[in-house]
Amino acid sequence: MKDKVRKEGDGFTQDQLDLCMVKENYDGDDKAYLSLIKAYRHCQPDHFAQFVEYFKENGLDLNAKSANGETALETISGHARSEEYVEILKTA
Repeated sequence: MKDKVRKEGDGFTQDQLDLCMVKENYDGDDKAYLSLIKAYRHCQPDHFAQFVEYFKENGLDLNAKSANGETALETISGHARSEEYVEILKTA
């Protein structure tokens, strides 16, 4: 069986976007914060941008915080090669 090749510009389905939405938390982090971090870890920048739009459409807080008081933007900003993701969050 041949592996499926992802073409640039292929969007995520709603079901795929929902997979990044955290339903429960166990460590005091806001669920919205955890959802953004999960999407950041698992998405290429184009799909992360799509997730952020979906996130906003669902009324979730882009400034939600971790148990340590950091926003997703603050957490992601500290990572190497995160520039595209940081720009997506800043312009959202």
